[in-house]
Amino acid sequence: MAAENVPKLPAGVSSGLERLRALCIRALGPNGDLKVLSVLLAAVLFFLIRPFAVGNTKTFSVPVRVASSNPYVTVVDFAPKTASVTLRGPRNKIDSFDPSQLALVVEEAFPDTEGRVFRPLGARALRGEGDLKFLSCPADVVRVELDYTAKWETTNLVALPQLVGRPVEGGTATVRLADPVSVVVKGSIRKLNEFRDAGLLLPTEPLDVEGKTKSFSETVAIKIPADSGITSVEPSAVLAYVDIAISVTNRTDTAAPDLLKNVEPPAAPAAPDKTEGTGKADGNEKAGAVGEEDSGEPAEEDEPAAADADSGETEPAAGENP
Repeated sequence: MAAENVPKLPAGVSSGLERLRALCIRALGPNGDLKVLSVLLAAVLFFLIRPFAVGNTKTFSVPVRVASSNPYVTVVDFAPKTASVTLRGPRNKIDSFDPSQLALVVEEAFPDTEGRVFRPLGARALRGEGDLKFLSCPADVVRVELDYTAKWETTNLVALPQLVGRPVEGGTATVRLADPVSVVVKGSIRKLNEFRDAGLLLPTEPLDVEGKTKSFSETVAIKIPADSGITSVEPSAVLAYVDIAISVTNRTDTAAPDLLKNVEPPAAPAAPDKTEGTGKADGNEKAGAVGEEDSGEPAEEDEPAAADADSGETEPAAGENP
């Protein structure tokens, strides 16, 4: 009953399969037809799972780096700066791959007469691919512009640091560098000449003077401008002096007590000497006081007596010669 429901192959197909089965048995011996069938099934399975196991590819944007192994040669410029690289590997490794370590590194020696060379970008230049395999890179070469390295020793090439913030209220800040500041600059001859002809200076790191009350010194790093052709600067840092000046005129706050502690206070006025003029002047003062109580008006006659008291003179007593 079950055999009746199985669809039958056309007569031509059935005869062809029988002839192929007989051929496999004559060529491979008994079970030759099963051997061929197993090979066919293995091939089909391989092509089905290959993209998921060993055949995955992915394209990454990779930075290009050019380094000169010769100390007398400077890399001025190169192009392209990035290139597309296609890698191949198992799907699980492709999906978990970190492309941040990828780079195409080209090393140079001496430039030609025009200072330009072309170097190949390929599997030998690729770095950081890990277990993946290099497949292709559309940018076959990188154009490198080279120049000979110059050594330039000069002074007054370092710019003053920029002051950030404000010192304590009422104060001013000025900055100066150690004198003289001599630096040795290395880089492309052409770029160094352009830098010098333009009158440019090497910038430095800023200095913070916010709320400062005293002068101080600090070492600041020298920064190399981008695209300047400079490869190194020696020394890499310089000593800067910051002078803080604070005015104490009309100050009533205590923002900088250490600056005010040596200021002497003004002298107090001298007290009048009461040991002199105790003669008649005292009696007149008492009489004047009594008169003021009796009449309510000040006694004008006491003024000469007060003058005598101020001068320190007294009237002679009775019976004494003047």
